Amino acid sequence: MTTKLYYNDSYLSRFEATITAVRPHKDEQSAVMLDQTAFYPESGGQPSDQGTINSIPVLDVVEEGTDILHILPEAPALGKAVCCIDWARRFDHMQQHSGQHLLSAAAFQVTGAETAGFHLGTASSQVDLTLDALTREQAEEIERVANHTVFANPVFHTHYATTETLANYPIRKQPPVGVEQIRLIEVPGLDCCPCGGTHVTRAGEVGLIKIRSWERKKGLVRVDFVCGGRALHDYQLITYAINELSARFSAPSPELMLTVERHFARDEQVEKQLTQLKQELNEHLTRELLSKADSQGGFKVISHLMSSALPPDIADLAKRLAAHEQTIALIGGISPDESKSHLVFACSPGIKVNMGEELKAVLPVIQGKGGGNALMAQGGGSETGQTATALASAKRKLLSML
Repeated sequence: MTTKLYYNDSYLSRFEATITAVRPHKDEQSAVMLDQTAFYPESGGQPSDQGTINSIPVLDVVEEGTDILHILPEAPALGKAVCCIDWARRFDHMQQHSGQHLLSAAAFQVTGAETAGFHLGTASSQVDLTLDALTREQAEEIERVANHTVFANPVFHTHYATTETLANYPIRKQPPVGVEQIRLIEVPGLDCCPCGGTHVTRAGEVGLIKIRSWERKKGLVRVDFVCGGRALHDYQLITYAINELSARFSAPSPELMLTVERHFARDEQVEKQLTQLKQELNEHLTRELLSKADSQGGFKVISHLMSSALPPDIADLAKRLAAHEQTIALIGGISPDESKSHLVFACSPGIKVNMGEELKAVLPVIQGKGGGNALMAQGGGSETGQTATALASAKRKLLSML
């Protein structure tokens, strides 16, 4: 049995212990047991601590019955050990977990929602609330209530209760059934609930609590949030992004959204005009290519290479040409960034050739993949310099077949 020091002192980052056992673990790692530990194992949505034991990195910490296993990349010797916890990681987890308690309590106060789940992630954390929906006004009120507690800076109290004494505490959430000793974390006047995680001493250490987003997920509302140092980093990123956008759009931040919406509306109009112009250009190009097409046995075989072309534009031209009787269209295009080659082969009905087979024959020339049916096939590849060669090869073959 391992004595769990983290239950009584979340701020303990360096301690001495005795290595009582070492055994092999998966991937040639070692599982180390100590007589006592301040390393927190992964539990209750909170990741495990990291650090070192006798200067050997602690990769993970897991709970196994009454023992705590410390996963190391190599096996240390039995006996005395000097243990150091990665304090930056530990304190970050303390901020996020304590902040979650305040956020969950605020959500209960504002909406009556229970917290059905908690996950402490590497960049942000999530709580699942028993709500059908969450409005912006509710989210902002939850933030206000949670941060008001941070500013008031009350003490986080730890209590140990039994099933007999549990009624003496104003618990928000019932503990699991069958637990003899129940660890409670209480913020007087706001929250009291069972928890085995590491926490700050006073609410002020949590720092700013910020809801980043929320979504409906599995019948609950999942709220994504950050606290403390993470909230500062998130705010710095957002401030940088807003300042950059404000400079690019020549708009002060209060007017940024309206300015962006105007740009989007303008871009949509330009896109519509561009699409119309492309269609007109393809119609004009269709007439020109038909007038200059090579004929063989009463059939027209048209090969054309488009520059700075997107697949939909290439396909549009091929379809327009194939809409004319006894016409085969072999259209290729190079993407605007010149990184991709695209081929579209199409023919009008009644011609005894298979566009899928003809395309498949030349796709290796452009190192490409694709497919289709007898009337139309398309594919793309990376050898842009060989696009014209692929078109010429397909055209020669078809002319010899007709």
